[in-house]
Amino acid sequence: MATRLTERRLLVTGMFAGDLEVLEAAPSHHGESPLWDPDAGVLHWVDLTQGFVHHLSANGTCTSHEFGTEIGAIALHIDGGLVAATTDGFSHLAGDQLRCVVGILAQQPGLRMNDGACDRAGRFLAGSMSYDGRPQVGSLHRLELDGRVSSLIDGVTIPNGLDWSPDGSLLYFTDSAARVVTAYDYDHESGAISRPRLFLDFAGADGEPDGLTVDSAGNVWVALWDGWEIRCYSPDAHLLDTLPVPVQRPTSVAFGGGDLRDLYITTSRYGLSRAAIAAQPAAGRLLRQRTAVVGRSPDACKADLTSPLLEAG
Repeated sequence: MATRLTERRLLVTGMFAGDLEVLEAAPSHHGESPLWDPDAGVLHWVDLTQGFVHHLSANGTCTSHEFGTEIGAIALHIDGGLVAATTDGFSHLAGDQLRCVVGILAQQPGLRMNDGACDRAGRFLAGSMSYDGRPQVGSLHRLELDGRVSSLIDGVTIPNGLDWSPDGSLLYFTDSAARVVTAYDYDHESGAISRPRLFLDFAGADGEPDGLTVDSAGNVWVALWDGWEIRCYSPDAHLLDTLPVPVQRPTSVAFGGGDLRDLYITTSRYGLSRAAIAAQPAAGRLLRQRTAVVGRSPDACKADLTSPLLEAG
């Protein structure tokens, strides 16, 4: 079941069709990391602060698993289950079981893992950040195919949305505190990055960039934390359309559905007062918007989770 927001009708400019829906799924304290599983026809997402992973089936049934640790991001794993960025590193989730495979932040209790995604070769990238918002102490880490973990980008404050152009040659990466999305040349064979340049600058804008996704045409969709909207930008950074949402804190976006035309939006009530939550009852809910564009299925992680390199951490 879903609630249709007919009272907040969208101005359709070619990117959207129909009304935004609030899905009758479990509300999250801090929803994040929407992930479409095309084989199962299931939308997965997390409640970062509460340690839940939620699963929404095609028939509208929602199930949840609680793992007792913060979960910043999830991705499909080629051998089944999900690979996850958990409180202090990378873990494998299978059903309701969690196995920590490498604790890269075990000796840094002031840091935690945040958003992440897989490249087309199957490497899982996820960022780390400070609990207290200390500037430039976070990094973008990468779980390599052989189980090694490398640091790809250092000096990050709030690492957030990341995704690749359809051909894998560009990496888009967000530092929410800096209010920028940076583009990098990306060698999907080696995983090397080069030539960083500013793609989007939200200085002075209402809200800051959070999670993002790239559709099949290369357009970049960005959730604006504290901005009450989703924005869609062309590959040359022109604003194509804006989707107002009935929540202050949308966190991330992902395409799903059988034809990849459903845009799923996770949201948060983290840090909101009781009055603010009462004024926006959809806060923390999963939203869905039908679009006129086609998304992309997510790439699966292919890292060897049994590698002795992982145990060595």
